[in-house]
Formats: sequence, structure tokens, C-alpha cells
Amino acid sequence: MIEYRVEMSPGAKQDLLAAARYIAQESKSLDVAQAWFDGMRATIMGLKEMPQANPLARENEAFADEVRQKNYHSHRAIYTIHDDIGLVLVHRIWHTAQENAGPGDLPDVSAG
Repeated sequence: MIEYRVEMSPGAKQDLLAAARYIAQESKSLDVAQAWFDGMRATIMGLKEMPQANPLARENEAFADEVRQKNYHSHRAIYTIHDDIGLVLVHRIWHTAQENAGPGDLPDVSAG
């Protein structure tokens, strides 16, 4: 079994922090926000093993590259797999209720 390297784009890192801040404000609990942050981060890092096991993202058809998603509670990590270099690149972390990502939202992914 191949073990992939997992990297997050600058946009995904910003999304992760923004979501944790929002959760802290809404829940009025840093502990709740920290638990969510740690869980989401662990979910992302878990993509190093069998990232192909997760479903195609709902916006996959808009891109030439295969775009997948991994859900964690109310959010999803949107990512691509680069088998040639053993890399999983997480492009964004979005709330599941957000509209689909388009080419402008995933600038590192080839549009379809």
C-alpha cells in the first residue's frame, strides 16, 4: 500500500482556521473549537492512506483532474491525488452547505 504525503494549500489552511474561529464564536467554547480543529486535521492527515476510498466531490465534473472529498462533521476537505509524486493536496475546507467550488476556488486544479 502506498503512503501518500498530505499537504494543504494556503486556502485550505485559511479555511481551517476560519472554521475553527467560527465554531469558537458560535459555541462560545475554545474546547469545542479545538476538538473540531484537531478532528478535522486528523481527518486530513488520514488521507495519507487510501485517499481513493473517498467519494468524488460533487463538483468533480467541472474539472479535468479528479476531485475528491472527505467529510468531517459539517465540513469537507476537497482534494486531489497526485499518484506520480505520492501527494494528496487539500485545496479547500468548506462547510457542506456551501455552494460547489468552481475553477476560481481551486486554482491548482485543471478546469474541465
